[in-house]
Amino acid sequence: MNIKLESSRIPEQAMGKIRDGSERLESFAPSMSEAQQQTNDLMGFMKSCIRNFPMAAVWTALGGGLLIGAALARRRHHSLQELYVEEPFRQGRKLLSEALSTAADAGRDRLEHARSAVRMPDFGALRREAVKLTRKMHF
Repeated sequence: MNIKLESSRIPEQAMGKIRDGSERLESFAPSMSEAQQQTNDLMGFMKSCIRNFPMAAVWTALGGGLLIGAALARRRHHSLQELYVEEPFRQGRKLLSEALSTAADAGRDRLEHARSAVRMPDFGALRREAVKLTRKMHF
């Protein structure tokens, strides 16, 4: 199979996608510089506020630190039994359940595929034929 790249449409499509992507990147470039300028302006404003009101900045930082510390202190600490016994068992049960669920789904899919591939006999008809044969044989 001899394919000429000059006549192939694959490179043209790929180059078109690359051109579109570069145009989109160029459209983001001005917004990135605007975002950087806004960030610089915000940093300048924060520095001027700290310079003008140093005690307010200290009290704000102290209050924020206390709130974050209180939130972290309220966090429940796990015991060693929970960490090394119960949690691994919980994760093992979850993994086993997911694996068995996946295996059951795969088995159902294979059974459905096998049923659709092979015409299953009508067991009722087979039973009726067996009854007819037994009556003829006088069993």
